[in-house]
Amino acid sequence: MTQTERASLPGEGLARVERRSLSTAVADALARAIRTGELTPGDRILEVQMSERLGVSRATLREAIKTLTADGLLELRDDRGAYVRKLDTDEIADMIVMRATIESMAARLVAGRRDRDALSRIAKVARRMENEAKNGKSARWRQLDTVFHETIVTSAGNPMLFKAWSNINVLLRLFMQRINPAYDTSPEQVLSNHDSFVEVLAKGTPDEAERLVRSIILTTGFRALGRPLPPGLASMQVTVSEGQDR
Repeated sequence: MTQTERASLPGEGLARVERRSLSTAVADALARAIRTGELTPGDRILEVQMSERLGVSRATLREAIKTLTADGLLELRDDRGAYVRKLDTDEIADMIVMRATIESMAARLVAGRRDRDALSRIAKVARRMENEAKNGKSARWRQLDTVFHETIVTSAGNPMLFKAWSNINVLLRLFMQRINPAYDTSPEQVLSNHDSFVEVLAKGTPDEAERLVRSIILTTGFRALGRPLPPGLASMQVTVSEGQDR
C-alpha cells in the first residue's frame, strides 16, 4: 500500500490522533477532511475546538496549520486565523497544464523503460479501481484514482517529477472531485480511460504514451473547468468521452 493510499483510506476523517506529538499526523487528518469534504473551502479552523476534536495541543495544531498553509490547502487571513483555501479558477487552469506536462512526461519515461514490475503495479491499481466501482464504493475508487496516477509518476523513476506532481495534486484533485460529475455518476468512463493508459504504457511508443496522457488531461480538465484550452494547446487534444479522466 502506498503512502497516498494509506493517507486516503475512507472513514479516517477527523478522528482523534494517537501519535499526539507529531504535527504531521494532524496535518494528514486535516488534509483528509478537506479532500473528503468534511472541511470545505472557506471553513475556519477554530483552534480550541479542532485541537480538542483531534486530541492534540494547540501548539501541535498550529504546526500542522503551517504545513498545510505551505502546501496551499489553508490560508491565513490577518488576525482571523486559518481557513480552508478557496480555489481560484485561473490557478486551477495553470495547475491543469502543469499536471498534464508532468504526468505525460512520466508516461513517456514509463513507456520507455518497460519495467514489468512497474507496469504490473499500474495495472493492478486499475483493476482494484474497477472492482471498487462495481461494488459501489465511490469514495474508495476515487482514492484509488489518485493512487493510479501516483503510481505512474513514481514508476517514471524521477524524484523531481514526483515532487512537482505532489505539490499540485491535492489542490487539483480537490477541485476536480467537486466539479466533475464523473467521480460519482460515470465511473465507467474514467475506468475505460485508465485502461487506455495501461495499454499505451505497456504497448505504445514513448511518443504515443506522452501524447495520450497529456491530451486527455488537458481536454477533460479544461472541459470540467468550462474553459477552452489556452492558445497553443488546442492542437494537443484528442477525442475523449464526456467525463473521462480528471
